[in-house]
Amino acid sequence: MSLPNSLYRAVILDRNRKLNVEIANIPIHDDNQLLIRVVAAALNPTDWKHVKLGWGPNNAVAGSDCSGVVVKVGENLKDIYRVGDQVSSTLHGLSRDTPDNGAFADYCVVDPEFTIKYKQTLSLLSKSSDCVGDIDTFEAAASITLSLVTVGQSLFHFLKGSFEEKTLKDDEYYLVWGGATSFGQIAIQFAKHVFQWNVVAVASKKNEALLKELGADIVIDYHDADAVEQIKAKTNDKVIIATDAIANSHTIQFTHDATSNDETVERIIIDNLNLLGEEKIKNLKKNVQVTKTLMYPLNGKPVQLTEDILIESDASSVEDNKIFMKFAQDYINQGKLKHGPLKLLPKGLGSVSEGLDLLQEKKISCQKLVLKISDTVP
Repeated sequence: MSLPNSLYRAVILDRNRKLNVEIANIPIHDDNQLLIRVVAAALNPTDWKHVKLGWGPNNAVAGSDCSGVVVKVGENLKDIYRVGDQVSSTLHGLSRDTPDNGAFADYCVVDPEFTIKYKQTLSLLSKSSDCVGDIDTFEAAASITLSLVTVGQSLFHFLKGSFEEKTLKDDEYYLVWGGATSFGQIAIQFAKHVFQWNVVAVASKKNEALLKELGADIVIDYHDADAVEQIKAKTNDKVIIATDAIANSHTIQFTHDATSNDETVERIIIDNLNLLGEEKIKNLKKNVQVTKTLMYPLNGKPVQLTEDILIESDASSVEDNKIFMKFAQDYINQGKLKHGPLKLLPKGLGSVSEGLDLLQEKKISCQKLVLKISDTVP
């Protein structure tokens, strides 16, 4: 499959911290990477944070979730991938390490460690979807991969989920604070149906039915002033492991307070998605361990997240990611994982700025914003 030329459209952050669709050079892949023609992309909170919090550098390409068709295969991957394969992947858009590469573009370079190859033929979504569904469209595929890799690090690596045996007792619980997020929707499915855990999800009351359809045993409304007390009562104070998917100074405290007060429990693990440490928690229980999920270094490469923050790669996390993603690819291709509600943005790459504003302003609940590259105005 030949490329039309060396130029392509990409959403690039300018020096005024505005995102614009511009013409750029197609990124170059190495022997261990794939070049894909992007068909669909999905928007994530990390995308607006890279813009608004100053994480991303000027003149870099944005976007972290996409699906598409392989157009070039690195020399070391030719036994696994072929030109024409349909895939979804996640990457570090607005990266200081690879500023010319992002998901909001006609083409992007992806790592196999973050990539799902689909056996079934993917189609295109014709309209937004308000329900759970099979991953059979490019938009649905684009919507899952960043969350999927993140779930692997949180639930499999840090919280010690196992494909062979149940790691929680029958009366113990896993808690996800932020159950209606993209992460939460996939975490619930893996926690319940793969790891066989009892699941408590904290989310808006209006999302209760959907989260229970995905596998949550208990859904608690975060608006309730006594949400923590409700969790303790309904689980008999048996929350042993948890992920804070919202991960701010308030939710990390709530998540901690909702875990068991039983001092005979050897270790309670609270993972979070925002690099928050134990110092953020008041009256930390002696048996609580706080972990920090960040998926970018799981390809074995250190990540310069900001000018001051370098995240080193951890060998055990990298290996666990490989194991998890191999399982996840088979699980997806067996039709067992479901996508959540999808909101299709109308203008392709031209919708990115508007969509990220909606995410930052918290105007999107329990939906994944997705776009089709073909909807972009030439």
